[in-house]
Parts: sequence; C-alpha cells; structure tokens
Amino acid sequence: MSQSGTDGRPARFDVRAAAAAAIVFGALSGGAETQQGGKPSGDGLSREALDDRPSSTVHIPAPTRTKAAPVAKPDEKPTPAAPKTEAAPPAPKVEATPPAPEAKAAEGAAPAPKPAAAPGPGLFSPEEAQALRTEVDARLKALAPASEGGEAKADADPSAKLASKALGDVLEDRRRRLDDYDKLTKDLAGLASPENDPERKLAEANAELADLQRRSEQPVEALMPTIFAQDGPIDQAGRTQMKEAIEGIAKDVKAYQDKLESTPAVAEKEAKGPLADLKAERDRIAQGIAAIKARADGKDAAAPPRSAADRKLAEEKAVNLRVEAAVENLRLQIVEKKIARTAKQVEIAAADRKRWIARVKIGNKTLEPMQKRFQRLSDEDEKDLQRKAKAEQSKASIAQDAIERYRAERLGELLDLEAQVVRAEQAAVVAMEPSLVDMTTQANIAQANFQRIKVLVEESNLSRVDVLSINADYRRIDPERKRIRREERDAVDKRLRDYTNMLAGVELNQIEDRLLDQIDLDDLLDKLPVARHEAATGVWRDLEDKHSALLERRRTALKNLVGDQQEVLDAIDRRLATLDDESSFIRTHLFWVRDQDPISLSTMTVAAGELRRLTRASIGLAGEAITPTGWKRTAPEFLAASAVILALPLGIVRARRALKRRLAQCLPAPEAATGGELKVDMKPVVHQG
Repeated sequence: MSQSGTDGRPARFDVRAAAAAAIVFGALSGGAETQQGGKPSGDGLSREALDDRPSSTVHIPAPTRTKAAPVAKPDEKPTPAAPKTEAAPPAPKVEATPPAPEAKAAEGAAPAPKPAAAPGPGLFSPEEAQALRTEVDARLKALAPASEGGEAKADADPSAKLASKALGDVLEDRRRRLDDYDKLTKDLAGLASPENDPERKLAEANAELADLQRRSEQPVEALMPTIFAQDGPIDQAGRTQMKEAIEGIAKDVKAYQDKLESTPAVAEKEAKGPLADLKAERDRIAQGIAAIKARADGKDAAAPPRSAADRKLAEEKAVNLRVEAAVENLRLQIVEKKIARTAKQVEIAAADRKRWIARVKIGNKTLEPMQKRFQRLSDEDEKDLQRKAKAEQSKASIAQDAIERYRAERLGELLDLEAQVVRAEQAAVVAMEPSLVDMTTQANIAQANFQRIKVLVEESNLSRVDVLSINADYRRIDPERKRIRREERDAVDKRLRDYTNMLAGVELNQIEDRLLDQIDLDDLLDKLPVARHEAATGVWRDLEDKHSALLERRRTALKNLVGDQQEVLDAIDRRLATLDDESSFIRTHLFWVRDQDPISLSTMTVAAGELRRLTRASIGLAGEAITPTGWKRTAPEFLAASAVILALPLGIVRARRALKRRLAQCLPAPEAATGGELKVDMKPVVHQG
C-alpha cells in the first residue's frame, strides 16, 4: 500500500493490499485493547512499576503500541479497507507522568485489596507475567494456520506470510524466555523459603551451641541419668537401663566423631572454589545485563522504521528485550542469593563443628563415670555369682538324692557361666585401653597433620619454621609407628584373637552342649525309678533353657566385643597408613623443600667466612702435626696396618711374576717366527660362542 508521488494527488486504493495489511495488523495486536482503569497491559511492566530501579538492573521502557485493526477471520473474505494516509512516526519516549487527580480519587473511592509482595528490581509482578503469557499464547494461536491439513492457503500474500513468520518467531522467542522466567521464579522462591533460610539454621546452631556450653560447665552428676545416682542395690531392669544408656551415649559420641572426621576442619577452604565459580557467573550475568542495556539504548537512538509493519515488529522485539532483561535480572538475584547462602554455610559449618565437639566433650565427660558405676555393679554381680556357684557345688557334694545332686551340680556350672556372661557384657559396655574414641581421635589428628603438610608443600609457601616442623615430623614418624605397633596394635590384636576364639567356642557349645546334656539326662534317668523320670525331665528342661539363654547372652556380648575391637584395630591401621603416607610424601618432597635463602650477594659473605674458618683450622692441624710434643705413642695395630698396606702391592707384583714364569714353563717352546720370545697375555679375552 502506497501513496502517490505528491500530496496534492489523491491516494490510490489497492483492495488486496488493504486486506493483507488488516490481517497482519490484527494478528500483531492480538485483539488487545487499550489499557483502562490503570490496569497493567499485557506488554509487561508499566512505567510507574519500573521507577526507582538500582543501577545493576536494566530498565527498558515499554514501547509505544499503535491501535491494532480488527482481526479478519480466515473463513471470511477480506473487506475493502478505507483509504489510509501515511503512518505518523512513533512518538518519542517520554517519562512516566503521575496519575491525574481524578484517577486518584476514583482509586480511593473503592477499598483497595491487600497488595502483593513487590517484585524485585527489574522483575515482573505475578499478574504482569501471567498477562504476558496469556497474550503470547493467544497471539501464537491466532497466527497458527487455520486451514485443513495445517497448511496455509496457497493464494495468501507473500508479504503477509513473511510478516506473519517474523512475528511468530518473535513471539516464540518471548514464550521461551517466559518459560525460563517461570522456572527461575520457582528457583528463587525455593531459595527464599523459610525452611531453607540459612540465617534460621545459623541461629538454631548457635542457640544449641550456647546450651551445650552451659551444660558442659555443670557438674557431671547433673548430666548423668538418675539411675546412676542411686546408692542402693539395683535390680536387673535398672542395670539393663544403665547398659542401654551407656551404649546410647557411646554410639552418639562415635557418630559425632564420624561427622568430625568426614567434614573438613576449615570450611573456608572448601567453599573457596564454589564461591569463585558463583562470583564468575555473577560477573558474566552482569556483563550480559550491560549488553542488553546497550542494545536497548542503541534501539532508542536508531532511526524509527518507515513502514507500519516494521514499526510493529520493532515494538514486539522491544518487549522481548524487556523480558530478556527481566530473566537476566532474575538470574542475577538467584546468583546473589547463592553467594550469600554459600558464605553463610561456612558460618553454619563452623558452628556445627563446634556443636559436635561440644557433644563429644559432654559425652566423654559423662561416659567415664557411668562406665565406672556399671563396672562396680558388674564386679559385685560376678563375685556374688561365684559365691553362689561354690555354695551349689558344696551342696551337690553332700546331697543324697540324685535329682537334687544333679540340680546343684548343674546350677553351679550355670552360675559360673553366668559370671562369665556378666564379665563379657561388662567388657562390651566399659571401654578398654586403647579405646575406640582415643584411637579414632588420634587417627583424625594424624590425617589433619598430613593434610596440613601437603597443603604447605603443594602451595610452596614455606617459612623456615614450617620446614623445621616438617623435618621434625619426619624424624618422629618412625619411632611413633614402632610404638603404636608395639603398645597399641599388638594389644588390640591379641584381644581380638581371644574374643574371636571365645566366640567360636560359644557357637560350638550351642551345638554340642545340648547333646552332652541329653547324655547327662539319660545317665540320670538310669539311676532313677520310672516314677521319677518325669520330675527329672522337668528339672533337666528348666536347666537346659537357662543354659541356652546364657549361651546366647554370652554369644551376643562376645560378638559385640569382636566388632568393637575390630573397629579399634581399623582405627589404628588407618593411623599407621596415614603415617606411612606422610613419611613417603615428606621423603619424596624433602629435597625439593627450600630451607635456606637462595644464592645471592649475601652468599659471598657467608662463603668468605667459611673459607677463613677452614684456613684457620687447616693451619692448626698442620701446626699440631709438626710439633713433636703433641705426638702420641704409636699403637701396634696402627704399625701392623701400615706394614700390610705397604707390603700388599709388593706381594701382588711378586705373585704376578711367579705365575708368569710357571705359565711360560707349561707352554710349548716359541717358534722362530716369533723371534724366540714367549709372550703371555695376563688379561686374555674369552669369546663366548
């Protein structure tokens, strides 16, 4: 559609061009209406919502939109359009003006709803984002081919098809960016959720740490369970409760020690890499935001398009630029929150380590007196059981009835077995030296020391004190390894073998003792009349049930002992392996560690001093050698050694000549061709075939 060459001549009217323009403009506008009543448009943020932006975000004002023509349905034929004049150039960008007083009064008349949370700088409100998505979906649906088979009509105008395709690409790009915006909005909401708030976690950790520090200052009697404060006799249920309390505290101490072992001692070093990556990503996003702003400024400074279709497409691209800026601003906010969260996680990790250390300290503080109390009770039980066993044996020796004698003998044996069970259960509850806690702590210390040396050597930032410390560690490692093997590992290994053999014996007894008890029952029944067989069988069954229960208790206690000693042995072996690795590492890097200043002008001064001292020492030695008063009596051993040294070359020469003469006598006479002289090669070369 065009005008004539001069303004005075009437404009020519083209029906097909007018119809195509109507279709294109209708599709571009999407049937959108003008904004009314202060509602946000589907294009995105209004100018009032984009005020007061910080400098780190991009504020791209909404482009001015022309009123769109009505959309022509695909089934209808295009109607002739009225003659059009040349489109006016786009209005220049103006700043947002405050609303009119009448609008303010109208707004104040109705009760305003509770405003939602304001979006962040450079972002859309939820209503604006939803309006943008609704608009782009509707417009893409309107641009889709409506003919059967999904193909456009063949008689469509090529210029309209190109304009429609360009608009579809712009809208598809906007929808993809809106998808990214929605996903990033969910990520930002997850980072800002109260349950993931690092400040709350840090406050909880500090509060728990303060409580633990307060408890650690209390007397140990206030930290132990009340059952351990009883002075009188304690029944079996109370002792079971004491045993469970000791095992629970020991398990907690070990769990916290495992946490201390599995986490780095210095969280700042572990967070240095992720923080550097996040800051690099933040810089990259900031550069992208600056590039978007430069593109927006370049479009504002550029000359406006001439045709209405180009102006419309430029407006749509400007909307896409605003959406792109919002997406990048959202990414920037997410990265900023991750940086703050990572930095806060360092503080949380430090507070957690302090909490774990305090819990281990309190656990060890209460565990030792609790174990001693339980050990005293176990010793009393063991002595009481042994006393009862002797009484039953004495009773069996004087009993006349066969059943009573059998009962007393078996009770004495079971009481001895129960004493062994009590001893095994006590050993499983009460820590033995070397204990698992101590060996795990020593292994962790050795690992931390090795890591410190590796960091010092690999960073090549060694002072003279560090070098001396590394040399001292290297000299200490070998004696320490020998001591650990001699005093700690051998003792634990012996206990582990003993408990393993005892466990194997108990498991065999569970299989064999029932057969032996059956033989004892048969012997007892042979000694009794038939009328007393039932009574004897009942006594045997009760004692057999008690025997099986005691064997099972002892098997459980020994199994726990074997597991505990195996863990102690593993901790010792881990410590030894760490010391071996540390020794190999220091030995490998020892010659590459610089423990003196490099060669420089000061080295010449040191060399001159050393040369002077060497000269004075040489002159002193020479003076002592030529002074007879300083000579001492020559020892016979020295004279003998000197004689041997002087005579040895002469003896070798004489032996060589004698061997040469004997060889000459054994060889045939020389021929005339050789001049009558016999030559003997004392260093023959033997060729190997």
